[in-house]
Amino acid sequence: MIERYYNLFDPQKHYEQLLFRAGDGLQSRELNEIQATLMHRIQGVADALLKDGDVIAGGELTVNADTGAVTIEAGRIYLRGAVRTVSAASFTVPVDSRIAIGVRFVARTVTELEDPNLREPAVGVRNYQEPGAGRLQETLVWGWAGAGTSDGQPGDFHAVYALDNGILENRRQPPALDGVIASLARYDFDANGHYVTEGLNTRFLAKDTETAEHVFSISEGRANINGFKVERSQSQRLRLPIDPDLQRVASEPHIFTDAGNGTMGVTINRTPLAQVVDVRVTQTRTETVIHGAFTGAQDLLGKPTGVAITEVKQGGTTYAAGTDYKLTADKVDWTPAGAEPAPGSSYQVTYQHIASITPTDLTDSGCTVADVVPGTTMYIDYDWKLPRIDLLALTPDGQVECIKGIAQVINPLAPTAPAGRLAIAEIRYDWSSTTVPAVRNVAIRTIKVSELAAMQTQIGDLYDLMALERLRIDANINEPAAKKGLFVDNFLDDDLRDQGVAQTGAVVPP
Repeated sequence: MIERYYNLFDPQKHYEQLLFRAGDGLQSRELNEIQATLMHRIQGVADALLKDGDVIAGGELTVNADTGAVTIEAGRIYLRGAVRTVSAASFTVPVDSRIAIGVRFVARTVTELEDPNLREPAVGVRNYQEPGAGRLQETLVWGWAGAGTSDGQPGDFHAVYALDNGILENRRQPPALDGVIASLARYDFDANGHYVTEGLNTRFLAKDTETAEHVFSISEGRANINGFKVERSQSQRLRLPIDPDLQRVASEPHIFTDAGNGTMGVTINRTPLAQVVDVRVTQTRTETVIHGAFTGAQDLLGKPTGVAITEVKQGGTTYAAGTDYKLTADKVDWTPAGAEPAPGSSYQVTYQHIASITPTDLTDSGCTVADVVPGTTMYIDYDWKLPRIDLLALTPDGQVECIKGIAQVINPLAPTAPAGRLAIAEIRYDWSSTTVPAVRNVAIRTIKVSELAAMQTQIGDLYDLMALERLRIDANINEPAAKKGLFVDNFLDDDLRDQGVAQTGAVVPP
């Protein structure tokens, strides 16, 4: 504070008034304490009605979610016991984090040195142009602050709005009596629960393959949560990661059928496919083997997973299976009493073995395999994407939460919104690359009186139509055979024919 300024006001002493007595000198501090006492009393009442940061008037905010450009109108904000004005402002904020936009409170003392107009202006008095009382100047300017970052301006920061990745979360309503609002909110919630009054519709926009995200749009609107108004002043883009729950299928069997070019397209049982873990197939391999150093030796094959030998050949000689050789484990066994190559000589063996291969052309429904023995069984290990239903819910402060459901093979169920949350949409994922998530807006919505009146009119019209239809049916059933003295038969059935005579007549349209 400035020099020679005294203010000994202490609210703990509970001094309510200054009692001036005749004959005693007036102290400058007493004038200061009068101001402090009145301000303390007014702030006590104001704080019971308003909260720091309440927007009394103006202060409308618009933000560009892509660039972070913020424009705020001039307004009146309640802060520290007084309603204060703040000028319009424009600035740029980060759009990749959560930040708060509010006002910065700056206080400074002003004397005649900063403002010459504070000197005595009365001409002809003894203290003309002499310094007098100083002034305490308190101003507000718009600013912003976030986790570890801010606009760098001086002053104490008080949040008014919140931005989440460039999206305005909730526009603050003009303040009202909190006690009255709380009573009304309790009554409204007990009678109606959570509900939407306008907007807040969700729709799917696009699939971002670069970031592996689904992009949704939630429109602006209003809702009542726990009886209190929640207003979103602008639409929001919501980006949710593509994160399906996977289930492993082990050893799914398929018979290889050659499509004519040595390949086969495999259609898996559970779709959509996430990834193929392993494909075990039977392949044919021909390799050169060196016979052992003695007659009846067992010669090791190159692959340990051999299942059958189809041919053993040396030059123009083809050896007979079972008579000349047999397959023992992963070896060509020459112990049978038949012909065999000379010890130390080489021969060619063609045999079938189990191999793990990498498939190609992966799609949602399967893959393509090649170089497999026709008619043999393949075993495929793969992960597939389980269907799931997620829930979007609105919080009391205007944020949108995504609550993941439990993925199931058949008929997944949507999760239930937690207490204090308003369910606004269900998102059903089948994770197919050719389809998009199915969005169903499930929020409970209010019905206007005009809509109720129109519904009542429609119900009345429906009853009239039902009555007319019943009269028409009744008239057809009870239609008399004689009209105006003439016998009439409408030929609906044989009721009016003589049942004792053979009826062979027929009515044929021209």
